Amino acid sequence: MVLLKSCFSLEPLFCRFFYLFGTFVYRYRWPMVVIPPLLSACFSVGFIWVFDLRVDDPAYVFTPRDARWKRELGTFSRLWPLDENKFIAGKSFETKRFVNILCKAKDGGNVLQPEILDEIDLLNRFISENITVPTTDGRFQLSYQDLCLGYDWKCSANEHIEMFRQMTQVGRVIELTYPKGGNKDTPAYLGTAIGDIKLNKTDGTVQAAKIIQMFFFLKQEPANVRKYSTDFEYAVERFLLHGFESPLIDISFAHYQSIEDGLDENARRFFPNFVTSVIALTIFCIACAFTFRVHNENKQKISIDWIRSKPLVACAGLLTTLFALISSFGLLLLLGIPYNVINTIIPFLIIAVGVDDMFVLNACWSATKEQKL
Repeated sequence: MVLLKSCFSLEPLFCRFFYLFGTFVYRYRWPMVVIPPLLSACFSVGFIWVFDLRVDDPAYVFTPRDARWKRELGTFSRLWPLDENKFIAGKSFETKRFVNILCKAKDGGNVLQPEILDEIDLLNRFISENITVPTTDGRFQLSYQDLCLGYDWKCSANEHIEMFRQMTQVGRVIELTYPKGGNKDTPAYLGTAIGDIKLNKTDGTVQAAKIIQMFFFLKQEPANVRKYSTDFEYAVERFLLHGFESPLIDISFAHYQSIEDGLDENARRFFPNFVTSVIALTIFCIACAFTFRVHNENKQKISIDWIRSKPLVACAGLLTTLFALISSFGLLLLLGIPYNVINTIIPFLIIAVGVDDMFVLNACWSATKEQKL
């Protein structure tokens, strides 16, 4: 005979706790009905600060607080700090205001052709000289020349475009190897300037390229200058989306706020879907909470069994889930906890769990023997 050892289980303790809790709730049912909505209303005051505590920085949203890359980035930043008057592209790791533009020929061919390079140079000059943003007081218009990061007070002007234009004029005088081009006296790194290249098999020089990238690095200190740089980024975005047309080139672009704007757009698109989902779930839950019965004397007559039907349980399950969402988010905001934009999806997940629990309650009620009803 095998003796089974008794094992410890939490289930009896949970059953006992919820039995006592259910008795307590029933005994003080009116306070339990009134107090939770009042608490939710009080905690909902925290939503006043939701925009002040909102955090949409991708580095904060998608990475751990003590991520290894943050320590490594801090080391690089200390060794090569950002100096707006000694800026060298590729040597700074703290650039947080910039615009990158990729240019491609409409026919998909070589962008190192003279007419394509002239068109790209025209776009580069227009952005550098013609796009401006107003100051806060409206007295001045700031262009890229005022907001750029440069070296010895001279802005970076995408000089590689002019180099390619000169190369097409002088032929093979300029040795265009890849990724390091130029000559011994004036070397140039082309790894980030051109892409989708085709090399000459004989000497390894660049024969063709299908993409040229342009860079516009902007100042980010102090805070008011950072705001102007942000305004310039969006001014370039508006021009490229709505004002730029070219018969020769196609473009794609990104700036520092592009990922943040994408997160914002996802949040804005999600909210209408969230409202629609809540309404659909509410209708579905209430409809599923009804039980119908067929009368024995007349099987063609069907009526609602109000003993087994519990639409109020369905409504209570949805309401308690909404109260929990409002109370938890509101309390955290009252405590000053930053609101991560990725948490926008959480309410739908919590409501889904609450609906599942509500169906469990209704299923338990429906499974009760009729003699006990």
